[in-house]
Amino acid sequence: MRPGKLEPPRIVKLLALAEEWKALLDSGAVHHQSEISHLYGLSRARVTQILNLLKLHPAILDCVRNLGPDTPERLVTERKLRKLLLLAKPDQLGAARFMIPGILSSKPNDGEFSHEEEGICG
Repeated sequence: MRPGKLEPPRIVKLLALAEEWKALLDSGAVHHQSEISHLYGLSRARVTQILNLLKLHPAILDCVRNLGPDTPERLVTERKLRKLLLLAKPDQLGAARFMIPGILSSKPNDGEFSHEEEGICG
């Protein structure tokens, strides 16, 4: 836990920022990622990195959104999640269980995961 702060981990804030930017792009409020880059004073590459978090498996995204302020900052990091992006969405779940212990519970159903089971965190 971060001393003296009752804030969610940084990755939760980054994911919220990615969702905000996606909404801006989808609504037409901004037309290109370069506009976001200019507005926020970030490089286009950094904007892309943050937006790419939205390409994670929906169950992983749900778990990240629900991380509480008591979650150790180093348990779920952007670096770990970006490594998962190199995998297909179904493979991301299994890798997340190994790379980030406790982020997803595994409840196999004949080798597959139902939508309901995929969203179970912890």
